[in-house]
Amino acid sequence: MTTKLTWGVWLYGLISALIGGGSGAVSAAIGVNLIDAKDWNVTDHTGHLFALMGVCFVVNGAIASFAYLAKSPLPQVETVTTEKTVELTSPAGDVSTAKVIAKTTTSTVPEVK
Repeated sequence: MTTKLTWGVWLYGLISALIGGGSGAVSAAIGVNLIDAKDWNVTDHTGHLFALMGVCFVVNGAIASFAYLAKSPLPQVETVTTEKTVELTSPAGDVSTAKVIAKTTTSTVPEVK
């Protein structure tokens, strides 16, 4: 039996954390521009400002990604839900339908106690 993990959901969360954390780079660039406009303005020192934004993006994104990995170090095991409609016949010949829902988790990961 093989374990099927939810890699797509996990990668989505990891990339989302990276981008969300990195988005703070814009506020860092605006903040440094307000504090020291002489050395960090958009018109004269555009390269400095974008370099600062790049470094802040990587650092903030890495911190948010590591926080995500601390919460979810591996993807979750996929749970499959199946539905079946079953026809039931009574002794009198009446037919009725019932929906049966079954959740199964396929995993070979040992339980940690």
